[in-house]
Amino acid sequence: MTAQLCDAILHIDEPLHDWQRDILAKHMRMQKGVVSSGHSDKVPSLMIVEYDPECIDSISFINMIERHGYHAERMA
Repeated sequence: MTAQLCDAILHIDEPLHDWQRDILAKHMRMQKGVVSSGHSDKVPSLMIVEYDPECIDSISFINMIERHGYHAERMA
C-alpha cells in the first residue's frame, strides 16, 4: 500500500535570506513524514512541503517555523 502524499504551501511573513530559507527547508525535511521541502525562487516567501498526512500534519510545519522565530500560515 502506498501513502497518499499531500502538498502544503506555506507563506512566511518575514523576508528571509536564501540561507535562512535553506535552513528551514532542511529542518522541515528532517521531520518524520516529510518527503520534500523547498522554497519558490519566484516568490521567496513561499515554502512548499510534500508530506504523508498519516505521519504529520500541516500545523506542525507552522509550529516548526515559529520555533525558528518566524511567522507563517498555510496557503493551500
